[in-house]
Amino acid sequence: MAELGVSERALSCGVLVRTNTELREVADILRETGYDVVEEGRRMPAEDNPPGVAVRALVE
Repeated sequence: MAELGVSERALSCGVLVRTNTELREVADILRETGYDVVEEGRRMPAEDNPPGVAVRALVE
């Protein structure tokens, strides 16, 4: 995507995966590299990402 200039030009890109697990992995990698990501799958913020787990631990 970097070679295509997705983050530098007014472009959008879709990435299709088969499972929600793959969705979370790919979305996290893209976010770490600076892309804005919109997920069209099921995400459990209090269980599947470190900030959500930390907030949940503080609340409990």
